[in-house]
Amino acid sequence: MQRKLLAILLLTFTCCMNIPTSLAATSQNLEWGIEIGDRFDFLLVLEVSGLSQLEEPFYLNVTDIDILEDPITSFWDIGNVSFGGYWTNDTSMSTIISVFDYAPRVAVPVGNWNLLSQLAENITTILYTPNSVEVNIDDMYQWGFSYTLNMFGFDLEIDVIFSKKDGFLASLNLSAYDTSLESYTGGFSIYRDGVLPVINHPTDITLEEGTNGQSIVWNGSDLNPGAYDIFVTNVTGTYLITQNLWNSSDEQFSLSLDGLRYGVHAFSIVLHEVSGLTSYDTVIVNVTDNAVPQISQPDDIEYIMGETGNNLTWIIEDANPRRYSVYADDTLIGSGNWGATVASIELNLDELPIGVYTYNITVEDLAGNIASDIVIVTVHPDFITAYLPIILSVLGSIGLIGMGFYFYKQRKSKSEN
Repeated sequence: MQRKLLAILLLTFTCCMNIPTSLAATSQNLEWGIEIGDRFDFLLVLEVSGLSQLEEPFYLNVTDIDILEDPITSFWDIGNVSFGGYWTNDTSMSTIISVFDYAPRVAVPVGNWNLLSQLAENITTILYTPNSVEVNIDDMYQWGFSYTLNMFGFDLEIDVIFSKKDGFLASLNLSAYDTSLESYTGGFSIYRDGVLPVINHPTDITLEEGTNGQSIVWNGSDLNPGAYDIFVTNVTGTYLITQNLWNSSDEQFSLSLDGLRYGVHAFSIVLHEVSGLTSYDTVIVNVTDNAVPQISQPDDIEYIMGETGNNLTWIIEDANPRRYSVYADDTLIGSGNWGATVASIELNLDELPIGVYTYNITVEDLAGNIASDIVIVTVHPDFITAYLPIILSVLGSIGLIGMGFYFYKQRKSKSEN
């Protein structure tokens, strides 16, 4: 069984025709992204059930490129690319190079991936007629498809991925299943360079909210860079910040932290090389908030009982609002979540009884910073309420005096008679 799989892997590869390359784009906007003499480094990973995994680096040299037909109406119209395969000690790969028959192209032209997808979905023959073909990768730096074959009693599942930068093979994966035993038998994978991208880890950062000029700077390197993504994760979820092509083998990726709000933010960068191997790093940014909330300080209020339109208004402000509480003479009379960065808390003071009252507001932000303010409200009695008792007291006193004088005169008059 293992010999059968090895026989499949060692099928003889038929060399391509030697036809001069075309540098100009066709009417379908297709052109070769490679040149004769280009070298591409790969890693071969061979796995056979019951045996240890084999890993061998090798490289391909482009020796010739077919001129592109114009127009191309079939995937098989795409010109072939001739190449030599060598182990890292520069010895020939010999018949093992036949694994590239399963690509089924070692390179495709770049520039019109929609057309290539249409052509790939209608492939009619790849060694043997495929059971199914599906274009399942088409992003900013990769394009590829999957298909299945049945050969020599094996079901083969094959994934082919090309780099959108140069159109050359980025990865090739084959898995073989024994149809009689319905079990995985083995397979192989080929990765462009096969080495994970290198990314450094900048120091985690703590900064005060409102600080400008700070950035996270990652340094990434890879012989075959593809693309990169940067994500942020905080209490609200995980979000993609940016996604771009990774253009050079050694590149800096800078992310400004200006305008970052209070809280803990995890910034992650994911580096993709063309074969799909990825590396990532995460930097934690803790944004602190040491600024206490701002509260307006209204003047103390005095009014005469019965007057209307007496209101107490506080304007509260903070970048990270949370809650407020209002007390009247140490009794809680109102509280709630404070959502806006600037809010107005208003109390109507009409119909208060005569007296002196202490109103206190306390506000707290998300960072736990607290501020408060006190306003004294004095309600005075009106004129009648204030002086009627005195007037009545005086009149009563006068009346008593008058009555006393009257009775005194009456008594005196009787005594003289």
